[in-house]
Amino acid sequence: MKVKVGKFNANGSCFQGHMPKGTTYQSLVKVFGEPNEHGYGDGKVTVEWRGKIDGELFTIYDWKTNILAEDNTNWNIGGHKGCVNEMINSYFKEEMGK
Repeated sequence: MKVKVGKFNANGSCFQGHMPKGTTYQSLVKVFGEPNEHGYGDGKVTVEWRGKIDGELFTIYDWKTNILAEDNTNWNIGGHKGCVNEMINSYFKEEMGK
């Protein structure tokens, strides 16, 4: 799978699933690098990774949490298509196993 992380336009994306239970901020940084978005004015998201996996937009983000991102273990996956959930989870597990 080919993954590129960057400041992609995520307009129209929506919730597609979750990262594996217990996924840490540190493991996300290991696989995807530092988050490329920090905080929104409405306070619903504090950090977000945006990218494309095999050409499909994905986002990984915290949602309505009152804990520090660095302590979070509950992450959402967003995108335009439901397939990104399975793609991101497969890629993440593969990269963590290396």
